Amino acid sequence: MPAPRSLPLAGLGVLLTRPSGQIEGLAQCVEQTGGKVLRFPVIEISAPADTAVAHQQLQEAARADATIFLSANAVDWAMKRVPAEHFSAPLMAIGAATARALARHGLPTALQPEQAYTSEALLELPQLQVDALVGKRMLIVRGEGGRPLLMETLKSRGAQVEVAEVYRRIRPSADSGVLLRAWNADKIDVAVLNSGEALRNLYHLAGEKGRAQLQSTPLVVVSERIAALAKTLGASIEPVLAARADNHAVVDALIKWHLGKRNHDGDGKPGNRGRPGA
Repeated sequence: MPAPRSLPLAGLGVLLTRPSGQIEGLAQCVEQTGGKVLRFPVIEISAPADTAVAHQQLQEAARADATIFLSANAVDWAMKRVPAEHFSAPLMAIGAATARALARHGLPTALQPEQAYTSEALLELPQLQVDALVGKRMLIVRGEGGRPLLMETLKSRGAQVEVAEVYRRIRPSADSGVLLRAWNADKIDVAVLNSGEALRNLYHLAGEKGRAQLQSTPLVVVSERIAALAKTLGASIEPVLAARADNHAVVDALIKWHLGKRNHDGDGKPGNRGRPGA
């Protein structure tokens, strides 16, 4: 049944790229506000290359003064290696979704940023400044190949830092024809990207035939880093920055962008963006 035109995203085609196990919450939020979702996961989450090493790295939690989880995936995959009771030190989460994952496992979160859900936001907290960190043992739980910023900054502030890499992100095999057919049928008005890796994977999966379409597709992103990467990869439209990475903030950004575009176009409909072949 067509979305009622009174809904703020009525008729808007939204490309979602989160991993398959994490896409539905956002998809439901978009659909409840009238959007038409194309699910196209560009990252697959799997076990780390060496599970024994990951298990050994997690043993540091018993000796740490604090453990920092950098994603909900980090929480869930860590709990596959060691029991929740293993994490008795004060726990920190990079954002609300990670905090909820800890709560699902019966673990309270001692600390998390209130606004942006990034390493930069974590590092601004008073509890992670030099006077609070000197001599402290910190464990960071993340996926393989994560950004070094948090680890390097904590070390520079006097902490002893260990890292447990408990899962890995893989670019899945996907049918780029799905994207091409959707673009050619004008069913993608905007795409949502939650990480630079997701954007790179989408750029690769779009292939040569879809690259120009992607470069002229409006993007909603969750950090300035992703926005900068989009421009480096040839985005011809300024990316829209969501306040945070959670579902509500992403949908709010979509609504603000869509309403602004409707007002500009003056017809209340998703407009032709000048994509090649449109």
